[in-house]
Amino acid sequence: EDVSPDKVIAALTHANRLIHQRNMATGEQAGATVVAAHVEGDTMHLAWVGDSRCYHIGRGAVRQLTRDHSVVQELVDAGLLTPSGAERHPQANVVTRALGIGALCEVETRRVPISLDDRILLCSDGLSRSLRPADLTDAPLEVLANMLLDQALARDGSDNISLVLIEAHRGHERDGRQAGGTRNDHNTAR
Repeated sequence: EDVSPDKVIAALTHANRLIHQRNMATGEQAGATVVAAHVEGDTMHLAWVGDSRCYHIGRGAVRQLTRDHSVVQELVDAGLLTPSGAERHPQANVVTRALGIGALCEVETRRVPISLDDRILLCSDGLSRSLRPADLTDAPLEVLANMLLDQALARDGSDNISLVLIEAHRGHERDGRQAGGTRNDHNTAR
């Protein structure tokens, strides 16, 4: 079945509804953050909720493409906190949006142009909290994914870590190569 930006948003909306229904049935307050990317030609469509992030690696620079839905991001936006102060703030892990917390959830979206050989990193806050721009080398994708996962575990490792790396290129059936990994409760899958 063909994937489209609208279908990605619909899937996230559906996931929100299912998590929220479960929360209502069990009395829990479970939520999830998410970042998703869909590439069509030279355009990437992003959709996200919470503090999971997307980074663009290309043309000699690393750029964060998503904006966190968090208390500290709101303080930074209001000029009450610096970005470096946000990292150490006691409410650094408090999100203002998450799938499942409410009956409705606003999914933020963005379209971004991409070029051949650009790399895209999608990751949870378990990785982004310990990420340094120098970590994003031009190593092969699988090597880089494993290295990022190992570095995040060594530097912090206190939260779940998920990542997907995508490299834009022209292939036979699909545009792009990808590699990824995840770590949850001290179990690592690669």
